[in-house]
Amino acid sequence: MTTHKHPFRSAAYLIMRIAQYTIPQDNKQWITAMGNELSHIDKDFEALTFSIGCLRSALHRKLAVENLEPLGRWFVVTCIFIWAVLKVYLAGKATSSTIIDFTVWQIMLLFGSSFAYIGAAFFLFARKWRGLAGSLLLAFILNSAHFFFITFGQPLFVEHNTTAIFSLAVISEESFILTLTVVGAIGLWAWSNIFNNKQRRAL
Repeated sequence: MTTHKHPFRSAAYLIMRIAQYTIPQDNKQWITAMGNELSHIDKDFEALTFSIGCLRSALHRKLAVENLEPLGRWFVVTCIFIWAVLKVYLAGKATSSTIIDFTVWQIMLLFGSSFAYIGAAFFLFARKWRGLAGSLLLAFILNSAHFFFITFGQPLFVEHNTTAIFSLAVISEESFILTLTVVGAIGLWAWSNIFNNKQRRAL
């Protein structure tokens, strides 16, 4: 008679194999012992939670040993810088566009927020967290001002539908990018100042 393993048990063994593959070489003996202990756990759900805990520890040790924070920081900085340069290019093109009739105020706001993001990229690269927070706050203020002017300050802007729609699209895009940048910056700050320190103490 063929017996079938419970899905929780099968998942537990799969997760444990992933943990064994992930963990640094110095901790292989520990994860092997945990794998042997897994087979002695009777309840399937307890085996699953045990293997998840082992995978969590394996990932923590892997991240602490390899210190991947600089790679993540470089990635975020590069994305911010590329987007800021593209925004400077957009602001420059807007000065000569015959389709999108931006005013001088809008172009100044676009340039200002672009340089705020370039500053944010620099401060993130240098791990200057207060400077990063100040740059992102400035970008938020400029984007909010852009939204306020396009919504309430009609005399400041040419009343063309195409321009108004494109302006709102730019504002929405910047709000999305700003949110991603803030989340990424908070994650990198926590990784650099909290996570790595805890993991180094645990090793």
